[in-house]
Amino acid sequence: MENKQNCPFCPPDQSQPCMFCQGQSMEKESLPDEPIQELPPAPTTVKLNLLEGYTSKEINATAIEIYTPKGDTYFLQKKETRWTCSCTGYKFRQNCKHVKMLPGETRYPRAIIDERRLLIEPIMKHYGKFELCGSYRRGLETSKDMDYIIQTDPMNFAALRHDLNTAGIEITMGKDGAMRGSVNGVGVDIFRCDEHNYISLLIWRTGSKNHNIFCAIKAQKQGMKVTKDGIVQPDETIFYPGTEEAFYAKLGLDFIKPEDREM
Repeated sequence: MENKQNCPFCPPDQSQPCMFCQGQSMEKESLPDEPIQELPPAPTTVKLNLLEGYTSKEINATAIEIYTPKGDTYFLQKKETRWTCSCTGYKFRQNCKHVKMLPGETRYPRAIIDERRLLIEPIMKHYGKFELCGSYRRGLETSKDMDYIIQTDPMNFAALRHDLNTAGIEITMGKDGAMRGSVNGVGVDIFRCDEHNYISLLIWRTGSKNHNIFCAIKAQKQGMKVTKDGIVQPDETIFYPGTEEAFYAKLGLDFIKPEDREM
């Protein structure tokens, strides 16, 4: 086995090729006649809770392909802090069963929510009184999305949707009473209300779920029913509270601060 000509690592007398020249010669001698078999893809580092019959392939840390039993392929992609999906269901609901296969639930710190408030609220303020509800209003450190209510009429609500889309805030679905979309990767829901049911919807959308169940049970024991529009009284008339304090007083309760509704 000869050394490579003028190799700086071979001995001066060229009696024995260096390890590099020797390795090159050995590599050339051991090359197979057939193409090297392609290795299977590395196992995914994002552990999906796959439904029966589904398989997946991780493209990289922010992209995953999902293969369905019917032979369809969908593409999961992480944009900033939110996972999206190429399926039709995600396009209209900003959520789908494929995204739900991802482990856990993505939640965003208040700083992330505050950044997106600066994008959406300067537009909303031109259309009526509004409030960011949900986990954020309850004072939690993280939220899974942004949940707004706004007091405005249907015509202005439609105009709001147009202005949000024009500003680059993606609204993918919506009716006269609600719209859904995303603000830089974070989901946003906006619910329309009128003056008479603003407080009831504010409490309903603030939650928490257990708080709302607690209020519903309290009302039921008194022959009443809590809805997002108001409190249905025993005579079927609806009580529209003008303040949150009035809502709780109607149920025989002291006022519960939003941060205390995490039951």
